[in-house]
Amino acid sequence: YQRRVREQTRCAMVWLLKIRVLTGGGESFSADRFGELEPYVAITVVGECDGWAGGQCEQWTAVAKPRDGGLEWNQDLHFGSTEDPISAIECIKLRVYDKDMFNADLVGEAEHDFPDLQLEEGRPQPFKLMMSLTRDGFVRVVVTLVRVA
Repeated sequence: YQRRVREQTRCAMVWLLKIRVLTGGGESFSADRFGELEPYVAITVVGECDGWAGGQCEQWTAVAKPRDGGLEWNQDLHFGSTEDPISAIECIKLRVYDKDMFNADLVGEAEHDFPDLQLEEGRPQPFKLMMSLTRDGFVRVVVTLVRVA
């Protein structure tokens, strides 16, 4: 029994952060200056995780599909794993870019301190993130913090 308890205490808690990027909207996302907007989302998680260079990890969605006057990504992004556990998260940054032929133009962004999100383990929580740099642009996401065995 004592050996089993010692083995369990050596196991560090491993977290996986799943962010599902659902939809976006607002007139700010309807078109760019030279034609149609081709938006994608870049999410940066700042914190401590084995394998993250410079204390952060960034992932991107595919370009959104237009849907009923808005945008649809409906894509999951995963941060952390059993191989690269997350030990601390400071903030989450979400940026929307317009994919152009030669570079990407920043359309809007949002940043939230992780404790302010008040996530409960295993419970998907929806958020509507208003984008700065826009008049009314927003992105809807669902964030889930999962403990991995």
